Amino acid sequence: MFSSRNLLFLLACTLLFISIVSAAVDLGFCRVLYGPWNSSFEAEVGIDADYDHRWWTTGPENVIEWFKKNSLEAAAHNVTYLAGLYYLGDEVDYFNYTRAVHESGREQVHTPSPVDETYWLRIVEEPALIVVNLSLHYPIMGLTWDFE
Repeated sequence: MFSSRNLLFLLACTLLFISIVSAAVDLGFCRVLYGPWNSSFEAEVGIDADYDHRWWTTGPENVIEWFKKNSLEAAAHNVTYLAGLYYLGDEVDYFNYTRAVHESGREQVHTPSPVDETYWLRIVEEPALIVVNLSLHYPIMGLTWDFE
């Protein structure tokens, strides 16, 4: 196992690496707030980016309308808008996909097989293309996924 001295050294190296990478990459923002908030308040207190998330399973139309409205509000207050999509276990059971198999040979309840193209196309590619196309017309800087 690692000694506390080794762990401290590893932590110091990690922090140094993060500092170097952060200095080399300018994302255009430095203080991000997670979740939907009031954009005028964010700007007032110095938050310059908002990572906003929605459950894709609530319906693409709902998600698209949410992202449109909130990205425009964020832009009006000079806040960078990052769109996020949530997925969690049984929430994706609205279509058929192959489940992963546990090392004991049992099929997992919700976990997708890493080689099941149907799952990845429906859960990653289709929503990504919709949000990316939306970002061509609305001020959405990026897209993130939260697979829990």
